[in-house]
Amino acid sequence: MLKEYLPETVVEDMENLLRRYSCRLLVVSERRTVYGNYRAMPDGSHRITVNRGLDKWAFFLVLLHEAAHMQTRVKYGGAVRPHGQE
Repeated sequence: MLKEYLPETVVEDMENLLRRYSCRLLVVSERRTVYGNYRAMPDGSHRITVNRGLDKWAFFLVLLHEAAHMQTRVKYGGAVRPHGQE
């Protein structure tokens, strides 16, 4: 699925990252206010949404940004703000 949305050179690494964190990626209809979103799920899994319609490099940057939120959540829990002063 990711081959359709990401540059070929990053597909395998992004698949491995999502798998390692039990992250579900949803490609969603375009939203006007956000390009992507990360959410920690109650069962301990993770969900990232990214807007469809982005070019492959924009999709990659948004996915990478949201994956950084996920990794921060795993490492620090809720102790840091998403775009905070930390």
